[in-house]
Amino acid sequence: MTNSIQIETTWRCAGCCPYCPHTSEPIDMEDAVFDKVVKAIDVEVDAIYPFLNGDPLLDPKILPRLQALRAAFPHPPIHIYTTLPYDLFKEPELLGFILSHTQLTISITPSTAPIDMVYRLRPIVGAPGLTLVAPAHTKAANNLFNVLQELSGSIPNHRITPLFNWGGQYLSPYMGPERPCTRIDRFRCINIHGQLTHCCYIHKGPTYGSLLHNNLSDLVNKEPYVRFSTHQEELPQCRVCNGR
Repeated sequence: MTNSIQIETTWRCAGCCPYCPHTSEPIDMEDAVFDKVVKAIDVEVDAIYPFLNGDPLLDPKILPRLQALRAAFPHPPIHIYTTLPYDLFKEPELLGFILSHTQLTISITPSTAPIDMVYRLRPIVGAPGLTLVAPAHTKAANNLFNVLQELSGSIPNHRITPLFNWGGQYLSPYMGPERPCTRIDRFRCINIHGQLTHCCYIHKGPTYGSLLHNNLSDLVNKEPYVRFSTHQEELPQCRVCNGR
């Protein structure tokens, strides 16, 4: 069993991705909950994702939380997915830490990132670990994609990935409702209240216990989470999910 840990530190998000059940309520994980969650993660960690259905860069305390995660887990990669909700260059300390200690993926859409903000990415294009994800197949999205390609040039360690079209239908050959889910057996998702839950595609659903009172290893080895994570039992939401 692999353990990629997702921690929902905020519900805030400026995006409107068609596949995401996110809420944009301005609610953040409480400090006490975050501290207990980090201490309760007692399994071998392969990767850390400090988000679930919000944009981590909109968490007002994301920098100290990233620093705490790096101190608690020195070796696993930390992945940040963001829609670039503001000019990151105005936060040099945060930007510096992100580029030095995390794998940064920026999902750039016509609704969240104006062209002039995209051009401001020029100084960090090519940074190790930086990936730009862009939608495809609309005029506005294609224009944006062309700008990103222009910025990237031939830098070998930079990737631009067309992920989905603007109708929400995935283009990736690795996803689709006819395929078995590749997420539930490797992602351990912790919601904003510190509860073990399913995945980022099921925002409101059953939970499997709280990390405020249990270690993660105890929860992932109990029924019914074992049945869910080993594909023995599928939720109704999973049968219509196109994010797998």
